[in-house]
Amino acid sequence: MSRSSSETKTRGLIARLRRDKRGVAAVEFAIAVSSLVFLFFGLLETSRFLMLYLKAQHAAVAVADLVTRDKTINEAQVTDLFNVVAQVIHPFPVGADSNVVVTAMGQPAGQPASIYWQRTGAGSLTTTSSFGGAGTSISSLPGGITLRDDQTLVAVEMFYRYDPWIFDFFGSYTIKRMSYFRPRIGSLLQVDP
Repeated sequence: MSRSSSETKTRGLIARLRRDKRGVAAVEFAIAVSSLVFLFFGLLETSRFLMLYLKAQHAAVAVADLVTRDKTINEAQVTDLFNVVAQVIHPFPVGADSNVVVTAMGQPAGQPASIYWQRTGAGSLTTTSSFGGAGTSISSLPGGITLRDDQTLVAVEMFYRYDPWIFDFFGSYTIKRMSYFRPRIGSLLQVDP
């Protein structure tokens, strides 16, 4: 009899809870707000990533454009060009999370394409250029870019390690943006002291 009595009480309690609608709005509100907060922070993180991605591309283009403007370039000018990166990618800091690699490559008449010179700056992130180091031969260029005899191409690679603010469980991601320019005048075969 006690079993039947406890079952009746339990069934009565369940029936009362089903009929009771108090607190439903609070539960729905809590679910909606938590979803909206998650969506807000997701949009914030995505917009921050996209802004950095675009700024990295702008930095690569700006450096490539500035390198190829004059007939010659010297070490002081290259250093100044790396300082431009901080202005272009502001408010993101230049330092341990960034690096820019400027590579001048060409194809002397009758010889394979090779790297004339290469400089890195605008940060200390450890990176490797897609083209190799100075003096090495280049087997192929990306994106169907071709070099003719006695022609120089300047490639700028902008690297930035992105660390999410909110969704840090995804881990860091290194953004790499590239830009290619041909010198307007001159050949930029070397960097003058």
